[in-house]
Amino acid sequence: MVVAAGFGYDAYAHLDLAANFDANRALISQGTLIRAEAVVAVLAAVLVLVIRHRAARWFAVLIAGSQLGAVLIYR
Repeated sequence: MVVAAGFGYDAYAHLDLAANFDANRALISQGTLIRAEAVVAVLAAVLVLVIRHRAARWFAVLIAGSQLGAVLIYR
């Protein structure tokens, strides 16, 4: 339950901030990438809540680890 709440907050924060990054464009804007991260976070939250399977837990760990890595590399 705590993990799903964390992913929910993560998705909210990404969706809230995505519009600020739409001006940064290459082939795909940073805003689009941030929205994609939000969708993946929602998917991970739903999988953790609905499917109590080892694969859902590994998916959640993979997503949380990748987002933590992005934060640590950015700083």
